[in-house]
Amino acid sequence: ILTFPQPELLYHKRVLVVDGVWDYGDTAIGALQRAAEAEPNALHTGVLYFKPTRNRYPNARPTYFVEETAAWIDCPWEKFEKIFQTEGSSLEEA
Repeated sequence: ILTFPQPELLYHKRVLVVDGVWDYGDTAIGALQRAAEAEPNALHTGVLYFKPTRNRYPNARPTYFVEETAAWIDCPWEKFEKIFQTEGSSLEEA
């Protein structure tokens, strides 16, 4: 889920775009491009997991990350979604 503040709130501010995983990099690059339109003073990215071997943008990487990995990341909410899928319901119904 991508949420953005109004551009005037980012203008001449220091901005940190945060995500859980930088896999291909598409989400992060899209968010950075959108945030850059607001002309911040500084623009950085922070993720928990960075997967450099899958990154589609060789000249881009997160400013900050906790762990570099090539492993599949199982997020807790994915397990929750799988429980609902196997029971024949959806998260919208919960």
